[in-house]
Amino acid sequence: MLGEEAVDVLPQAAVGVADLLAQSRPPLRPDVPCETQPVPNLKTTPGPGPKQVQSAATANPQAYKDMWDKISAGAVQELRDSVDRAGLGKDLKVSSEPATAADIAGLASKLGHTAQLDKIEQMLKGITTPDGGSNGGGK
Repeated sequence: MLGEEAVDVLPQAAVGVADLLAQSRPPLRPDVPCETQPVPNLKTTPGPGPKQVQSAATANPQAYKDMWDKISAGAVQELRDSVDRAGLGKDLKVSSEPATAADIAGLASKLGHTAQLDKIEQMLKGITTPDGGSNGGGK
C-alpha cells in the first residue's frame, strides 16, 4: 500500500473506490480441509473517488510554459558549458532551438544510424509531449 498520498494518472476520472479492508479476518482453521470451510464474504462498500487534481499544464498553461522555457534555457546553458569545459566548442554547436524530426533524421542518415533511429521511434510512439501533443513517432 502506498499510503494516503499515492498519485496516479488515469485516462478518465475515477468514479469511486471500494474499501480494501475486511471488517474482520475469516476464521483460520488449519485442522479443517479448505474445501469444507465456508467461503469468506468478499463484498466491499463503495466509497467516493479520490480528490481530482488538475495538472500544472492545464491549470495554468502560461505558468507551465514559462517554467518549461526556464528549465530548457538552463539545460541549454549547462550543455554549452559542458561542451566548453571539454574543449569541444570548435566541433560541437549547441542550439537553443529544439531539433526537428527532420534534423534528427538527417543527422542519423549522415552518421549511418537510421536503424537505431527507427528503433527509438518505435519505442516513443504514443508518448505525449510537454505541449500536450503526441510525437506520433514519425520522421
